[in-house]
Amino acid sequence: MRLPGPLDHLARWRPVVPPFVVDRALRRMRGGMVTNADGSVRPLNFSERAIDRTRVLMHRQQTLLDPSPRAMRRERIALPHCSAEWLTLPESRKGHVLLYFHGGAYLRGSTDTHIGALSRFMRAARVEACSVDYRMEPQHRFPAWVEDAVDAYRDLIEVRGIAPGRIAIAGDSAGGGVAMALLQQITALELPQPACAAVISPWDDLTCSGPSHAANVDADAMFGPGLIEHTAEWLAAQAGVERDDPLLSPAFGTYPGSPPLRIDVSAVEILRSDAELLADAYRASGAHVTLVEHPTAPHAWTAIGGLSAARQSAREIGAFIDRHLA
Repeated sequence: MRLPGPLDHLARWRPVVPPFVVDRALRRMRGGMVTNADGSVRPLNFSERAIDRTRVLMHRQQTLLDPSPRAMRRERIALPHCSAEWLTLPESRKGHVLLYFHGGAYLRGSTDTHIGALSRFMRAARVEACSVDYRMEPQHRFPAWVEDAVDAYRDLIEVRGIAPGRIAIAGDSAGGGVAMALLQQITALELPQPACAAVISPWDDLTCSGPSHAANVDADAMFGPGLIEHTAEWLAAQAGVERDDPLLSPAFGTYPGSPPLRIDVSAVEILRSDAELLADAYRASGAHVTLVEHPTAPHAWTAIGGLSAARQSAREIGAFIDRHLA
């Protein structure tokens, strides 16, 4: 229902989630997932049934804590092997597009779970968005999500006629890994380069070799001991590839000719080293990169709408995207 006259702005109001609710949600995600009461690591359950349960939990939690704005227009679009959503807000400039990949360890997540974060980026950058619901494990193996990312980018430039200079690529956590794999493929396939890219808490080193994987294990608010390592081992084994495959672990990729990149990461999360290694690889390829470390934020905090840091980072990342779009 549309509110009349001066009350119309209230249709876009959403309550700020109290910090204790966010903290409780993070602790639930970290809590009993991978450790026993004595602190020993519990084997992870990668069955379809178990993963489906985590998908439902993530969907319920995110759509409750960070729902879609009322003003958002959503259109489902078909890609060769998956689907995506075309998203528009009143502030969006037609033909200026954010191509976004959600996080979720290549196991869970969707446009629905990240719609709040997407809306903040869209408002700050004044863009439309294409959010890809790429194929995931355990139903599909790597490199399915990389193939879907390439299909989505081709759709933008070859089917919808979006100028590459008006496309920004972004993603958080595993979605950051998808975004970086896409940048490698854009160069390999000699496709035109986008304007820029931005990744938040990217999961891009599945060898888990960086120092923060040990140093930050107690400080990380989301990931308990062993979760990332065991998931990485399982994903690589499922695909029959080494964990340092550059499309699975983009920190080991090369990026000659790639566009300006912004990387945001928390100083206290386990994946801090992933971001630092990625920045080094990008720089070594001769591409321009900006690494921004946030002192106390949890992993992929931009997707946690109750945090003031999520709104502040969205403004900064949106401004970065806005500056680079033609």
